[in-house]
Amino acid sequence: MLKIIFHVYGYINIYDAITGRSISSVKQIAINFINSKDENEKDICNYIFLKFGENIADFIAAIFPTVKLDIIIFGGNVGKSLNLFQPSFNMKLKQYGYAIDIQLSLLGEDATVLEATGLCKKNQYYVHA
Repeated sequence: MLKIIFHVYGYINIYDAITGRSISSVKQIAINFINSKDENEKDICNYIFLKFGENIADFIAAIFPTVKLDIIIFGGNVGKSLNLFQPSFNMKLKQYGYAIDIQLSLLGEDATVLEATGLCKKNQYYVHA
């Protein structure tokens, strides 16, 4: 079991650079994507989530090149936007040959480690080297 915190500030900066507007969170990018009537705004937000999904998959493949991962649990605002980046994330994982169960934390960001521990104990997940 390993907890990795993904910093999303780079994606916030990309949004700021492309649009010229400052935002403070990925949550705001997700809200803009869902609520905006402007197709250009939707395209920008979609691009950011596409890249986010691809980059998380690249990161996982780089740090776990020979490890079989059984499950990844996302929490916090990243987890809340999972449906926006999961298609590109899954596609990129598949390119690397991974078949990983992706789940959303049910108890929030602070409980992600507890949930992972519970799943490991219940299902006896282990990291296979």
